Amino acid sequence: TLTNWAIGNGAFVGRYQQLGKTVHFMTTLTVGSTTSYSGTPYITAPVAPNAADRNIFDASFQTGGTIRGGYAQAVSAGDIRMYPVYADTASLGTWTNVSSSVPYSWSTGMILRITGTYEAA
Repeated sequence: TLTNWAIGNGAFVGRYQQLGKTVHFMTTLTVGSTTSYSGTPYITAPVAPNAADRNIFDASFQTGGTIRGGYAQAVSAGDIRMYPVYADTASLGTWTNVSSSVPYSWSTGMILRITGTYEAA
């Protein structure tokens, strides 16, 4: 589930597989010309994580042929919101929450991917 993103004519694909308490997932958001944002966007995980874990997941941001790295994090124990965060290399590793202008001004065709594995509650 996406919150604070309006997909418009973009696309959002999410898949997951749960084996016992292990959950593997991937999400891909492709920005369309009518995709919009408000506040701090986040993605809700498909299955609630173990409350004792603070999960960090891989994220990538793609524009044209350029791919930049980042991460998504479940911000508190038991929280299932994944906030994508971008590593600002110009600021030597300053991490910044994704917004309508971070890591760049989002436009048609840009892609956000988040993948990971975690233990379910």
